[in-house]
Amino acid sequence: MATPKFEKDLLKFLTKLSGEKVELEEGESVTRAEALARTVWKEALGYSVYADEEKEDGSVERVFVQYHAPDKTARAILFDYLLGKPKPHSTVKEEKKAREVPISRKIDDALVAHLNQAGGVDAGRSDKASAKNPISERMRNMALSKNRTGSAEEPDSESEETPGVGG
Repeated sequence: MATPKFEKDLLKFLTKLSGEKVELEEGESVTRAEALARTVWKEALGYSVYADEEKEDGSVERVFVQYHAPDKTARAILFDYLLGKPKPHSTVKEEKKAREVPISRKIDDALVAHLNQAGGVDAGRSDKASAKNPISERMRNMALSKNRTGSAEEPDSESEETPGVGG
């Protein structure tokens, strides 16, 4: 992680360099900050690349080479800054950490937490049914706990009938 002194020095040098003049391809002299702003706008709006090709008769023809579609990230940067709410950039370390946990695990953890909060189910059960299918077991326990309060019916496993089967 960067130290506050390093960040302060980096900001000082970036600010100093942003004021320096550079020359664009068109021959125009602008500050680095303006050149960067123009690049962000160009990326946000999308642009086409053209090349000049010389014909056999000596004339020069402008030929389309490539189209660059508008960049969503550049648009987001512009919208955030124009609206006055710049967002902090994530670090590589944070992104890597977020990718380490599989999405299925995140969903399971969120569902378990929600079920535990909603129905007061004991997440620490270690019986065989819970080990085989923890979510459905917890959901069944939640339904049973609601039945004890009188808000749901307890399923009767002996007289349970499957709809559409039998007579």
